[in-house]
Amino acid sequence: MFMPSNIPHYACVLYLLIPSLYSENVVFRPSSHIRGALGRLHELLSAVHGLPIQLSVSTQREFVSGPVAEADLVVFTGTNANAEKIRTRIAGAQLFVYFGQGINPLIVGPGADIDLAARDAVDIRLLNSGQDCFGPDVFFVHESVSEEFHSLPAKRIDELKFGANDDPDADYGPMHYEQAFGYALEYLHGNAAHIVRGGRVDVGGRHLEPTVLSRDLAGVKTNFEELFAPIFNVLRYTGQEELHAVLSSPFFDERAMGAMVYGDLPETVELLAKRHEVCLDTTLLQTENGNAPMGGRGIIANYVAFGGRRTAEPLLVSKAVADYLRQGSERRETA
Repeated sequence: MFMPSNIPHYACVLYLLIPSLYSENVVFRPSSHIRGALGRLHELLSAVHGLPIQLSVSTQREFVSGPVAEADLVVFTGTNANAEKIRTRIAGAQLFVYFGQGINPLIVGPGADIDLAARDAVDIRLLNSGQDCFGPDVFFVHESVSEEFHSLPAKRIDELKFGANDDPDADYGPMHYEQAFGYALEYLHGNAAHIVRGGRVDVGGRHLEPTVLSRDLAGVKTNFEELFAPIFNVLRYTGQEELHAVLSSPFFDERAMGAMVYGDLPETVELLAKRHEVCLDTTLLQTENGNAPMGGRGIIANYVAFGGRRTAEPLLVSKAVADYLRQGSERRETA
């Protein structure tokens, strides 16, 4: 198991504890970003649960040539480029499950409950202080409700309290990942003309104030950056045709994971539902269920690889095992 660089508690349950109940052995390698914290968490939990879960302190090369090569199931969370490097080194009889990158757009159209949409937009974008893969990389807002939508998140953001991560009264905290913090600053510098709220930074404290950027969709490139930061990238669209041209582009198709829709947009929902997990008037966080498959049908978003073939589909590790691994396998190991 290649562990993610965030949500360590939830990841331990989803990728380690539960799979260990149907595996002879589970070996995991922490992300370098949170290796110390995850190692300590494993130490505390293993003393209690006694399950067959092992922490690997090896290099990635050693992990791939050792535990990964011996496993029936390999689970990888991270970038598509890194996933492909690992996938090409495993055998066809091994099951490879990849949890990757999605754009997760939040769309606000005519007839939407703007107060609800704005409140949910702030909650999902500032999850883990903006450093979560559920956070939308882009917000599409119809021009007829754009002014109202912009005013409400700004008001909500002004009410939020910044504080240390161990402050129970804080609504958001400093950014944890140095690389993500640096990229966010670079992105804001390059798009400073579009900032309509926020943008102030304390570099020493890694405090990036929640920042809203706004511009027209027309003329904007569709290769939206994945930002692990409290940044709201809002694009105003004028009509369904303009919006659908972007949502059906190859860039979006490859990254089809989740989508959140507010308003009277039945044709947009129908289009998205072909490849996305679609939430209506709610967020992916509120509908996420760790006991059900999650995700879309974008090959960069998530896939299962088995027998030399990749299949992009919503994922649940236990379901993938039941669907793809042969019955009666002599080995039952997970890496």
